[in-house]
Amino acid sequence: MTAKVNDVYAAGQFMVGSLAHFTVTHSGMASSDLELIYKTVATKGTPVIIGAIDGDDVRVAVENSSGWTAADLTTALGTGFSAADFAY
Repeated sequence: MTAKVNDVYAAGQFMVGSLAHFTVTHSGMASSDLELIYKTVATKGTPVIIGAIDGDDVRVAVENSSGWTAADLTTALGTGFSAADFAY
């Protein structure tokens, strides 16, 4: 998203507080995987966005204050899942 700040447009989040965005990958990602992703993310913070499945990927956003890192999320999701930071 782009926000106008002091007459200059700058990338950033301006609708709610700061969010951390991740891409979660799982071979054969299915809608049933979304529940695991949601429940896992919710153990440390509030999931704000869970995107549509795109191939083997889904994008997730969580409150930035949650403390999730891509490495921690990968570990918490378990075998077959990986998470990476997503930058726009």
